Amino acid sequence: MLEKIKEVISEQLGIEVDITPDSKLRDDLDIDSLLALQMSVLLEDEFEIEITEEEIAKLETVGDVIDLLESKGVSD
Repeated sequence: MLEKIKEVISEQLGIEVDITPDSKLRDDLDIDSLLALQMSVLLEDEFEIEITEEEIAKLETVGDVIDLLESKGVSD
């Protein structure tokens, strides 16, 4: 799942940095609220799930994104 998230972040959002589960969305990846919204739409399309604005606001790290996806039944 990390690889798919890396793909969404790097290819779809144009962010070219090393991405790990500990990467902070805002501090390390410079993902602001608009990019977080774009990322959530891409993830919703990719994994056929729904992500609420409240869930997006709580995401701080790539690991949080993984945890959110897993809580919605997405698996590797």
